[in-house]
Amino acid sequence: MISFEVEYLTNAKIMMKFLLLTLLVLVLLTCKRESLIFITKAEHENNLKKIRLWNVQRLKQLSAYGVGATSGLSLDFYFITNDSLKAQHLADELEKSGSHSNRVYRSTKDRTLWMVTANTSRISMDSASLNNWTTSACELGYKNDCEFEGWSPVTE
Repeated sequence: MISFEVEYLTNAKIMMKFLLLTLLVLVLLTCKRESLIFITKAEHENNLKKIRLWNVQRLKQLSAYGVGATSGLSLDFYFITNDSLKAQHLADELEKSGSHSNRVYRSTKDRTLWMVTANTSRISMDSASLNNWTTSACELGYKNDCEFEGWSPVTE
């Protein structure tokens, strides 16, 4: 009888340790998921360079449609991140800064990523104004651990 009680207590202790360890692992995994950085400083700086080059190309393309340095266009623009809370926080920040945030949604291509779409009032289509605006958008995205993906003119 004593042997059975000792064995039962030992099994109960093992089970309790297993449950506590499982709980600890679950807590650590949850914390780890939220702390994953989506965009590093180096990636952000490379993205800024890429966007500035892209701006030059887009302005050349738009000039074929009569868009010049004195034109103003409303723009749709896009961000991506790895957490819905980061995406929603960015959407809130965009609203505060005067842009209209359209929606936050899961990427259809990669279900682990979240998209934020927004649009602006008219932006001057000279290179300095466009680069200033895209730099601000990239910086706001980076501040919220989101990557600025680009822009397109609003079709009216």
